[in-house]
Amino acid sequence: MTTVTVLCGPERRRRRTSAEKLRIVEESLAPGASVVEVARRHDVHRNLVTAWRRQARTGVLACGAEPMQRQDDEVGFAPVSIAPDRQP
Repeated sequence: MTTVTVLCGPERRRRRTSAEKLRIVEESLAPGASVVEVARRHDVHRNLVTAWRRQARTGVLACGAEPMQRQDDEVGFAPVSIAPDRQP
């Protein structure tokens, strides 16, 4: 048997704070964690958790002033500047 939550009133969507979203994202980034299982536990769609992960990675979703730290196995880019050719 499953539990159903009925939201009544003009607003039918749940509003989650940035702190709640970040807590869910951190839980989904834990070693061995499954995005689907984390989403199911918190009663959100897995695509929403994936979107929050992307927002946290880019710094859009953050509680503080700095974005979340990258995981070691993630691909990253280093800033590069190209210097003009020097003629001797």
